[in-house]
Amino acid sequence: MIGAFAVAILLPTPLLGIIKIIFFPQGDQDFVYLEIEKPQGTTLASTDLVTRKVEEILYEEPMIESFVTTVGENSSFNNGGSTAGTKFANITINLVPKDQRGGKTSSDIITELRERLADIRDADIRIRQSNNGPPIGDPVTIKFLGDDLAALAQVADRAESLLSTIPGTIDVQTSLRDDGTEFRLAIDRAKSAEVGLTPAQIAQTLRAAVNGTVASTIRKQGNDIDILVKLDLNPSFTYPEDTNRTTIDSVMRIPITSSRGTILLGSILESGIGETRSVITHENRKRVVSISSKLAPGGNAKEIQAAFKQRIAEIGIPPDITVDFGGENEEVDRSFRDMFFALVAGMALMLSILVLEFNSFRQSFYLLSIVPLSLIGVLGGLALTGQPLSFPSMLGVIALAGVIINHAIILLDSINRQLKGDTNRPVREIILDASVIRLRPIFLTTVTTVIGMIPLAFVNALWGPLAFSIMFGLSFAMLLTLVWIPILFWRYSQRHPAERHSPVE
Repeated sequence: MIGAFAVAILLPTPLLGIIKIIFFPQGDQDFVYLEIEKPQGTTLASTDLVTRKVEEILYEEPMIESFVTTVGENSSFNNGGSTAGTKFANITINLVPKDQRGGKTSSDIITELRERLADIRDADIRIRQSNNGPPIGDPVTIKFLGDDLAALAQVADRAESLLSTIPGTIDVQTSLRDDGTEFRLAIDRAKSAEVGLTPAQIAQTLRAAVNGTVASTIRKQGNDIDILVKLDLNPSFTYPEDTNRTTIDSVMRIPITSSRGTILLGSILESGIGETRSVITHENRKRVVSISSKLAPGGNAKEIQAAFKQRIAEIGIPPDITVDFGGENEEVDRSFRDMFFALVAGMALMLSILVLEFNSFRQSFYLLSIVPLSLIGVLGGLALTGQPLSFPSMLGVIALAGVIINHAIILLDSINRQLKGDTNRPVREIILDASVIRLRPIFLTTVTTVIGMIPLAFVNALWGPLAFSIMFGLSFAMLLTLVWIPILFWRYSQRHPAERHSPVE
């Protein structure tokens, strides 16, 4: 019995090297979304000009029915949610109906659009489509954890360059992409103390000049309207919001009253330029910087991460920085692990029922051995049809486990009944007669189930793997039922000729 289960586990293993493993297969979508990102500090007008260039190309695409453009914000379909900013723009593209695309899928259209938009090099353009499954972030995600943020940024830059060279990756980016530059003002404490000013007074003056201070409040119709007073840093403004557009020299010329009279802030401040972090992420009390990537057509997240691990020594990671691989692979491993536990729990429950039914542990294990062996049919069918091993296909395996046992129960029950009714006939003849009697109902029920699953197999990419798993797994399980179970029963009867039926084993 142990040998039977060993065969059931080892035989499907070579097929795993052929089949791609993903979380959810990508289906054909009715719309795609395009994101445009300019460098940090780009004005809204400059972003709008690039967006218009993209629109001119989209107007010439026959597979596009319509599109909606928003400048100043990235797409709300992004996994991270929409983000406002003058460097962003997004276009939601509605595709023509599927029956008018000439056999092209949304993935094919995205590939063509990428090629046509490749000539626009003054902006980062990303074209994406929504996933069939839950939002899990980018398929490839690699995290670097440490305490030194500067060292993390250097490692992330080198890792980004390395990941970009691995086939199958597109839209490689880091979590530091929104970081920019800022002016840093440092107080010369010796000079400020000499004129009798404290850091708090200097900071208060700067805050009131740049952000303003509430001078009074107007109450109108139950609403409080604050009167904000701030320094005019841009005398040539056209609109009130233009008063914030200024230079560092204007800030340095802000007057401040000291014990020695009115002086300029520039006399007690030192200015410089440094990096600014849009967000600092922590995980397990460590700072985290991540790089991520989408998948090109034919790309596979598991293969990309394996290739990255082989070349990870090239980026020179310091000893105090650790690497964590997440993204789609992490979700796949977690989901498959949970499904495996569910399958084992289901088999344990089926074992208890079978033992009560047949009053035999040996015969119950005969029946349960079909479940892991049916994976040969499932994986072989997925490899034959080019389907990936995914979350829906694993759902098919779990659903299949309870179905394929039914035929084996019918066959084994027929064998046991004939053994009890005719104790003089050879066991071999009884097994053959029982198999012949049950051949027709087992074959017909399998065929009707497989035919009933055919429409589901081709309805869309989400349910196709589930249907193919059930179809091929059930077909292979039918052969196992008619061949594997009789062989196991016959071999046991040959080893124990005195036992025609054991009540408890």
